Amino acid sequence: NLANSTLVVNKAYTGSNGALATPNDTYVNFPIGASDIIVTNPDVYDVTGNGTVTIKETGNYLFSASLSTSNMPSGNRKYILALTVNGTLVAYLTRGFSSLPSNDYWGTSGNIIYPVTAHDVVRLRYVLNNGGTALNAVFLNFGISRLNWYHTKHKNKAFFLV
Repeated sequence: NLANSTLVVNKAYTGSNGALATPNDTYVNFPIGASDIIVTNPDVYDVTGNGTVTIKETGNYLFSASLSTSNMPSGNRKYILALTVNGTLVAYLTRGFSSLPSNDYWGTSGNIIYPVTAHDVVRLRYVLNNGGTALNAVFLNFGISRLNWYHTKHKNKAFFLV
């Protein structure tokens, strides 16, 4: 199937919204879900909750995610963007430490290609250490694209279609 195989879930926030939970060293689902879908193929994806998607077709998938805040505190703060499949942590999209001299805007993003089987439940999750004090979100986004493998008889070339 070479039809659109992309899911994009996105939300822009304003003001003091406290949308980003920040318990130290604790994974939290991305706080966006079905009501924030801007592109999808329901034959491939079922967004069942915040940061949670059931994949309906086996394949290799590109997962991406980003988050940003308008009030990241100064100092060193651990962050992780992660992927779980059926409850098991399988990949970090990115991880590290922010180091800001003062309270400021901050964001991160990452991606990973990972194989998934039909009916697997994937979750896009994050860790953002701030001692449990919620932070204001600016933009939250995650996307999933199935990579279609296509083989042509012409000169025996093969490539992926996104």
